[in-house]
Amino acid sequence: MYRGERQGFAAERAFAHVGDGVEAARVEKPDAYANACALRISRAFNYGGYKIPKGTIIKNQPIYRLSGADQLPYIMKVVDFLAFLRHNWGEPDHILTQSNSNFINGKKGVIVMEITGWSDASGHATLWNGSVTGDESDYHRQDSHTYDNPRVKLEKINFWELKG
Repeated sequence: MYRGERQGFAAERAFAHVGDGVEAARVEKPDAYANACALRISRAFNYGGYKIPKGTIIKNQPIYRLSGADQLPYIMKVVDFLAFLRHNWGEPDHILTQSNSNFINGKKGVIVMEITGWSDASGHATLWNGSVTGDESDYHRQDSHTYDNPRVKLEKINFWELKG
């Protein structure tokens, strides 16, 4: 699997699926919208009962969102999704590194990874079902192909556990 892809659901398909302003932005500037993880998790939130709000979310801190064909807002950047979660859910339940990433096995939640060294993203956001990520990415694992590049480093894994 390659960055920006999920088996059967590549980034461009995610943008097209959401449509409207989201899709138009990708068509206009495809390189700027090459990654869809914040879009995908925003869609999961919007359709999973925790809608991304319109208007101001955090006073004096803009959260970059675009509207989909469903007229719902979608957060477009990992750094903004991380700020959104911290503002609404508080600090992560657990902050991990690659060396202790197995801690989340058997737990369900939201993962936002802070990763340095990528030219087009500051990290990755996804759901976690207790054994695999919702988008089939493996950036939380030490043996991930992405870390073959010595400039790329997983700084931390922010994990909000879903309880109940």
